[in-house]
Amino acid sequence: MTKIKKSKKLLKISAVIVLVISLGLNAFSFKQNIELADKYDALMCITSELDSTNTISFITSINVNRYEDVEIFDISQGEVVKKVQSNETIQNEVTNYLKNIEGKYEKAKPFPSNGKVIKVPLHPEIKVENQWLLDEDIKKVDKVFIIFPEEENPFMLVLNNENMPVFYEFSGNTEVLLQQLQ
Repeated sequence: MTKIKKSKKLLKISAVIVLVISLGLNAFSFKQNIELADKYDALMCITSELDSTNTISFITSINVNRYEDVEIFDISQGEVVKKVQSNETIQNEVTNYLKNIEGKYEKAKPFPSNGKVIKVPLHPEIKVENQWLLDEDIKKVDKVFIIFPEEENPFMLVLNNENMPVFYEFSGNTEVLLQQLQ
């Protein structure tokens, strides 16, 4: 009888061990299923936001153009009159203007009533090496506005870190820039 009791006891212990292992494996499996379900739900949420056209656009979205458009603004008309694809020559010219800033443009009314403003986005942004810009805490420049009044020499506008305009006089021949914009 003691053998039977020992066998029953051993059988009960074995059953409990199997049950505990089974419960442990079930809990682990349940946890894994929840994680997979969460990942699946997140993926479905993302893909439901994109229709097939957007998905193709998203996957193939590569900026083919290295440079953004240069915009020519006519002050008297109050509108952009021309856009030209920027290029390396334009980028180099404007970079040279930044290097050759001679001082601040000190007129009380910097914008003339007639003339043109040329907005040149710089790609990549230019790390500033000119003391006049550094004095205004301008360390990088991502766009420059060259102002061409009808009766004066051109000057430039650069936005500081708070997007406030700062006007500068510069030395340099602007003919190369103007030829590139024709």
